[in-house]
Amino acid sequence: MVEITRSANKSSRGLRQIVSRLTQTLDENSKTGGDLTKIYEGLGIAIKGSDGQIRSTYDILSDLSKQWNSLSKNQQQYIALTSAGSNQVLRNYGVEYVVIYI
Repeated sequence: MVEITRSANKSSRGLRQIVSRLTQTLDENSKTGGDLTKIYEGLGIAIKGSDGQIRSTYDILSDLSKQWNSLSKNQQQYIALTSAGSNQVLRNYGVEYVVIYI
């Protein structure tokens, strides 16, 4: 990701945003968390492990990366926007680059 963005700081901000949003899946009242849960469940990707704890971000995004190229551009954009937020996607430091390089 640093190679694409040319900035470790910007890359780490994008990853922090993704982690923050994935953590919202633990809050039943979070709209973002609910949206992400629907996205990942629809793709057959578990956000939580068998112990009920959130899986590692790397593992979740690694599972997503296996399906990424089979998704439409609209699906990719929606997942990136929901996972990373509009600021990160608009700057191209969002999930789309993380997914490609995992």
